[in-house]
Amino acid sequence: MASKHLHDDDKFGKAAEAFAIFFGTPAFLIGQTVITVMWIVLNSIAFLHHWDPMPFLLLNFLYTIQSGYAAPLILLATNRQTARDKIQTELETAHREELQDETGVVLQEIKDLIKALR
Repeated sequence: MASKHLHDDDKFGKAAEAFAIFFGTPAFLIGQTVITVMWIVLNSIAFLHHWDPMPFLLLNFLYTIQSGYAAPLILLATNRQTARDKIQTELETAHREELQDETGVVLQEIKDLIKALR
């Protein structure tokens, strides 16, 4: 059951994680900066048609929409990672307890062997 959650098949969740990871990359930041600069420059020097005249309300609106989706996607990805971390911690704790039990058995066997040798 625990390993099923570690490799979740939730396509939406996986896509959200991919977006969240991409939002934090230099490629995204550079790309967004280039698009913003091009948008402003092209709207400032447009000879026939300014599709988004100053103060660039359409650009502001698009970034508002983007942030409205980015924040929940990042939270979803964070929640999924937290759930995976919790499962991993539980598995590691169970493994440590198994090792402790096995170590206790081995130590008892060693003590019994020492007694038998004396």
